Amino acid sequence: MSVVKVIPEEFNSTPASMVPGARVAQAQAQASNATSSKGSALDQRQNLLSKGDKRLQKKINTKKKVNEVYVPPPLSPYLILIISLLYMVAADGVIREDEISLLQTITGADKVIINVALKYTQKIKLGDFLTIAPTLLNSKERICI
Repeated sequence: MSVVKVIPEEFNSTPASMVPGARVAQAQAQASNATSSKGSALDQRQNLLSKGDKRLQKKINTKKKVNEVYVPPPLSPYLILIISLLYMVAADGVIREDEISLLQTITGADKVIINVALKYTQKIKLGDFLTIAPTLLNSKERICI
C-alpha cells in the first residue's frame, strides 16, 4: 500500500521574492507600516516591560514565601485536640461535609483556630506532632484525645 501526498496549488506557487517588482512592493509596505506604528510599537514595548515587571515582582514575592520559616503556635490542649482531629479527618485525603461540621461544632465555628490548625497540619508532619503533643498533655487530656 502506498501513500500519495497531494500538495495544494497554493503551496506550489512561486515565492514572492522571485516575482519581478514584488520586492519593491514589500519594501514599501514594510516602510509604511514601520512609520505609522512607531508610536504603537513603543507603547507595546512599554506594556511588555510593565508586564515583565509584574511577573518579576510575582516571582520575587513567591520566593519570599518560600524562604519564610513556619513558626508553630504554642500548643494548648484545645489546639492539640483540633490538630489531632484534623490529622484524623484528613487521613483518607478527603475532608467530607460531616467531618467539617464536626470540626465546626467542636470549635464553635471559630475560623481562626481552624486556620491555625490547618496551617499546622500542612507544615508539621504527623510523626513530629505525635512526639511533641503527648509531652504537653496530662494523663486525662491524653486519654480524651
